[in-house]
Amino acid sequence: MWFNKIDELSRNIKDGETHGIPIGPHASNLLSEIILTVVDRKLVPKWEYLRNIDDYTCYVKSREEAEVFITELSEELRQFDLSLNYKKTASINSPSALML
Repeated sequence: MWFNKIDELSRNIKDGETHGIPIGPHASNLLSEIILTVVDRKLVPKWEYLRNIDDYTCYVKSREEAEVFITELSEELRQFDLSLNYKKTASINSPSALML
């Protein structure tokens, strides 16, 4: 199948390693888009979020929902032997509207 050939070629870029996506060459942008599109298909039915290349922004109603999103995103990425960068992962409270 075509995806097995892509996998084989991407492993050749990394001396036969199968972990993650090579960073740098333009081919890595294409490979990451293919993979993250599959991840998107799994998450979109449940979550509304924005993805800019490999950066996700999801607005939710509570910190608990944020943790669930992060967990589900992490699980989907793990299917491709990818992981979240927890140094860049944050749950931020948005300001509340002021009622006068």
